[in-house]
Amino acid sequence: MVEALISENGSILTENEDIEKEMFSTFFEARHIEANTSRFDDEHFNEINDLYNFVKSSNFQPCRKTLDQLPQSSKLLYCSVTEWEVLSTIKGIKSIAASFDNQDMHQSMLKKLGSNAIYALSKLFTLCLNGLWLWNESKVIFLKKDGKASYSKAGAYMPISISPYIGKLFERILAQRLEEYLRKVGILDENQEGFTKGKNTIRYLHRLTAGIKGDIRKKLTVLCLFIDFEKAFDSVWKKGLVIKLWKAGVHGCYLKTIDSFLFGRTVCLLINGFLGPKRFCQEYGLPQGSVLSPILFKFFILDLEATCEEHQQITVFKFADDGTVKVVGKTMEECLFYLNLAMESISQWTSCWRMVINCDINKTEVICFNSYDDSAVPSAFDLGGKQIQLTSHTSVLGLIVDSKLSYKQHSKSVYDNLVYRWTSLSRYANRNWGMCQAVIVRITKTILFSTLFYGSTVWMHNSNMDQINKLWYKVSKTAVGAVFNTHGAILEVILGVPPIQTTQKIIAIKHYLKTLSDNEDIHCRFIGDQVAEGNPRVLCHLRDVQKFLSWKAENFRDEIDTGDLAILSQRNIEPLLQLSQKTLRYTKGMIQLFTESLWQDSLNNRLMMEGWSTIPIVSCNTLPIPLGTSREVEVLVMSLMYKNNLLNSFLFDVNRDVWSSPLCPWGIEEQTSVHLLTNCSLVEDSLNVEAKRIMCLCNNLGNVIEPMYDPNCAILNCSRDLNFINLCAEVVKTEDLNLQKRINLPRVNIL
Repeated sequence: MVEALISENGSILTENEDIEKEMFSTFFEARHIEANTSRFDDEHFNEINDLYNFVKSSNFQPCRKTLDQLPQSSKLLYCSVTEWEVLSTIKGIKSIAASFDNQDMHQSMLKKLGSNAIYALSKLFTLCLNGLWLWNESKVIFLKKDGKASYSKAGAYMPISISPYIGKLFERILAQRLEEYLRKVGILDENQEGFTKGKNTIRYLHRLTAGIKGDIRKKLTVLCLFIDFEKAFDSVWKKGLVIKLWKAGVHGCYLKTIDSFLFGRTVCLLINGFLGPKRFCQEYGLPQGSVLSPILFKFFILDLEATCEEHQQITVFKFADDGTVKVVGKTMEECLFYLNLAMESISQWTSCWRMVINCDINKTEVICFNSYDDSAVPSAFDLGGKQIQLTSHTSVLGLIVDSKLSYKQHSKSVYDNLVYRWTSLSRYANRNWGMCQAVIVRITKTILFSTLFYGSTVWMHNSNMDQINKLWYKVSKTAVGAVFNTHGAILEVILGVPPIQTTQKIIAIKHYLKTLSDNEDIHCRFIGDQVAEGNPRVLCHLRDVQKFLSWKAENFRDEIDTGDLAILSQRNIEPLLQLSQKTLRYTKGMIQLFTESLWQDSLNNRLMMEGWSTIPIVSCNTLPIPLGTSREVEVLVMSLMYKNNLLNSFLFDVNRDVWSSPLCPWGIEEQTSVHLLTNCSLVEDSLNVEAKRIMCLCNNLGNVIEPMYDPNCAILNCSRDLNFINLCAEVVKTEDLNLQKRINLPRVNIL
């Protein structure tokens, strides 16, 4: 839903028709570009327009003098679309979580097409490749951007174009061809981490922050300019984009098809059920939601840092429309010189290609790292006639980076976000009713962990995790339904969820394995430089990678390249950068087994330090509690697996005035979980015998349940056995025990 908007003249728009006009004017008429025309280079604008008209009049053919210089790789842009190309493109489509298009078709339907339909599509796409785009009509919906304080402005929304999936299939084919062509001719942007297979935001953040820390260790001063383009996709100058493609060797029917895709598009805006009239798009903007738009945008800003590449003191990082310019120097004067040089270059580029930088607070800002004289740092900078501010922290791709690189503000932001989400969820979870533990664990992994572990390789440290660890204890305790305080490590074993620190290590290992698999990648070379410089955090992560690979060599020797076995046996970090892709490859099953191994080692160390004589066996699988089991019974079953449960032995220690004896109701033996399952006279003998058999089998105890420091471990080690869980459910439902009444006991203060 789009809320009531406030227009530029201050009037409040409540009617859907008025809102639709405001939205179209904001996103499709390039109003923000018209407001900045005085800052643009008119001479360059006229030159590009004249060149575009010439190229279009010549049917997008190359100049005569460059005709003989065209690379052989350009042929793959113009060749006919084959059935194999259509079929392989369809196989690469992920149909999960997709919506229906504006013709009531779902993209999963493409996967069901037969051979005749594939043949027909190949012929249709080949005809369209002559410069005719058939799927021009798009329906545009608007999504609210996260984190906005108010949604009364049009800029707080993001337009998404819904167009036919058949057209998007053709877009994928065109995008793949263009990507392959640019790769073969060497027109690549190594600094661009967005819209590229195998690259993600974590690579961007890791290169940026680890690079800053490396510069600080060298006692260099660092200034970072964080750039945010205003309505980046909606600001792409279409004629300028076509000319850039033409100069890069993209000509003929392919470029003619791209031109038709850009200029022949019409949109209908859908506002709260109201569908606006069909309108043609202007000469600015790429359709968001299109498959072809990302690579076109990536190509459009390819030369953003062209004049900065000559200077080693300047490094540019890009992720889609977000960019960071890092400047280093031995003195603040040197840093300021190169920063001004970079800003002049970027300002000149935006002036030529008519992009607008958003210089508002929390958008485009400067941060100073490792300054020895704060008074020498200006409080404001000039960027293309606009002022940008010096700040102590800013948000970069969802990570709050501060001038000390402590990430305490980000940790607090993550904690506040988790508290808000958990508060909303916890009202549906209780020890008597509500969501079961399996659902709580699934929701936790989906909603909470996605926020918690985003960028954890960069920001997560023991020093900023106190509040989050306390919250995680509350979440795990609620999931188990424990009444009294329970050991947090045991709660994690019951739920089958590894500790936060273990999960963070696994995420870091997977990140480095993916990076090291491509020795030619810029991020892999960056890691090599950090190893040479002795970056302690990178070395720590690589030791974890080495530990995983050594474990893999022991358990999956066939999956290790024979030539790499000698490297792994050296226990040296640097040779890891030369390992083969086969050795660095991993599967989901491998990761789960290694996670359990790593988790078990850390649990052994922790509990042995606390004096435990028996350590439970960990598992990443959830408890196999049957569907339909009530939450009340489920909580009682899980209570058998930890010490502070609702049995007489613990209640007697808590409050002896109410619970006069630790013995079972028959007064024969102290009532613990083991006694209840194996010897209690109130439980059927057949259940006792079967429980004792399973416990002896799972704990390798022969025929006798030996006394243990924590007898609950013997039960916990059987918790992944479905028959044992069913047996426990039958025991706790025994009416003579009255356990279900105890679950409603009020909390008791333990002095």
